[in-house]
Amino acid sequence: MIQPCNQLVDTILTGRALGAQALEVYALFLPVNSFLLAVSCVLSKGVQITSSHMVGKGDFKKSNEAVSTAILVGIVIALSFSVTCFVFSKQMAHLLGAGELTESVSDYIRAYSIGITPAILLDMLMCLIQIEGRRRLAVLGSFCVLFVNAAGDIANICIFRKGVTGMAWATSVANSVTFIFLGVFFLTRSRLYEINLRSFSKKTMMLIFKNGFPSLAYYGSLVIRTAFMNMLIINTLGRDVLVSMLVFTNYGTIADVLIGGHSDPVLVMGGILYGEKDQKGAGELLKTSIISGTVMMLIAAVLTIGYSTPLAKVFLNEKDMAFVPQAGRALTLAAFYLIPDMISCIEKKYIQAIGNGMYTAVTNVIYNVICVCVIAVVLVRFTGFDGLFLSFTGCYIIAAIVNSVYIIFCSFKRFKTQGENVTVYTVRDIDECIRVSERIHKYCNNMGIEPKRSYYLGLFTEEIGKNILAYGFKKERNNSIIIKVMILGDRITMSIKDDCVLFDPTHYYDTMRYDPENAAGGIGIRMMMGLSENVVYTTGFNLNNLLIEV
Repeated sequence: MIQPCNQLVDTILTGRALGAQALEVYALFLPVNSFLLAVSCVLSKGVQITSSHMVGKGDFKKSNEAVSTAILVGIVIALSFSVTCFVFSKQMAHLLGAGELTESVSDYIRAYSIGITPAILLDMLMCLIQIEGRRRLAVLGSFCVLFVNAAGDIANICIFRKGVTGMAWATSVANSVTFIFLGVFFLTRSRLYEINLRSFSKKTMMLIFKNGFPSLAYYGSLVIRTAFMNMLIINTLGRDVLVSMLVFTNYGTIADVLIGGHSDPVLVMGGILYGEKDQKGAGELLKTSIISGTVMMLIAAVLTIGYSTPLAKVFLNEKDMAFVPQAGRALTLAAFYLIPDMISCIEKKYIQAIGNGMYTAVTNVIYNVICVCVIAVVLVRFTGFDGLFLSFTGCYIIAAIVNSVYIIFCSFKRFKTQGENVTVYTVRDIDECIRVSERIHKYCNNMGIEPKRSYYLGLFTEEIGKNILAYGFKKERNNSIIIKVMILGDRITMSIKDDCVLFDPTHYYDTMRYDPENAAGGIGIRMMMGLSENVVYTTGFNLNNLLIEV
């Protein structure tokens, strides 16, 4: 969500300080921005899904290989696009239909190109930080880039006075500063990843592209959709409607922040649950996210309809108040697409997380290009201005219905195990915890696992389970612990998932192991960390998820 939020900040400050013509420059640039988002997301979402699948299976070596490969490929691709945008900015401006604004659009593209490489790598880092469960760091990084970007925009308006081009410079600086900050922290403090660019793998690269292709198709189709809508507006409704479309699009950016807050965890947690072959858990994840997302979008829709005119004024300065009634009408119509957009996006991320990227990629193109553009042409012909914006609602309703049908009838086939031995237990009290510990020990012995590893798994079950029961359970809630043991070849992974108080034992271990005053504290956690091969903690939707490789 970093790039869309930057887009929102730029639009508001550009409209308020520089006027409607500067907004037109920004509107003409949006297809380029969507294309760069497509390139960024094919890598960031591709490595996020690939890594989460590997983490879910307990294959941490492959997860590291995927991340190292993605970073190397990202550097090469990002530098290539940055150079291309800088050198061919004027040609790109002509293709975008800039006309008399060609010089302004060209200058904007050049300034923006400087920050393309850090922007793409920053997007990748943010996805990996989510897998690690470092929510505070992710929030801090998001605020950092927004604050630096806003500060740069204000400095441009008040001090440097470089017009709309200065706004692009501010975005480039913000992406660069935040990438350096998070990059240093990630390389030195990551608990899950060890970056080694020499571990590049062509096979892993193709898997990343395969998993990220739906995101490429989505944002790539937005390039076509945005360019088509701009041309439709210029040829049928007049260039002035570009301002309303930009306000509509950037209001959609606010909605995307809310939608991303629900759909991105589905992509991460869904990928891990798919790696664990936990169909029930994945179904609960989908159900919970759709219900909470629908409630949130219903509230947002009501507020949007009630405050559409004041919201439109946020994007425009006093000299451009003539655009407010039209932009306010566009925002009122935008309220109708919020709920179906939320539902269809959550469903799409779920389908992508469980490994069916081709379905998501194909439907992204169909909905974002064919469906919405055809509906827009028809509705504009019969209803004019309103039809342009109502076309999005029609498109998202169709998408939500089709995705729901696919999930109900087809998604369960993706969870069939292939050569994996999995056993699952539920724990709700101390006695049950002890019984499950004994059963896991016996199960591992029966599966031919060496006695030492069998003993460790039983021991971890009892120690960690007792800790969760003692410190995490709440009397007013019906908490439970789901313990799963997965055996795939020589690799054995235990997953301990609970809906109790959020607690990261790996972070606790890092903070207390060098504390001489707490030498006897956290014995169970010390034991787990010392006897296991690898331990990874992730969180999402208020669930603790601990993966232990023995």
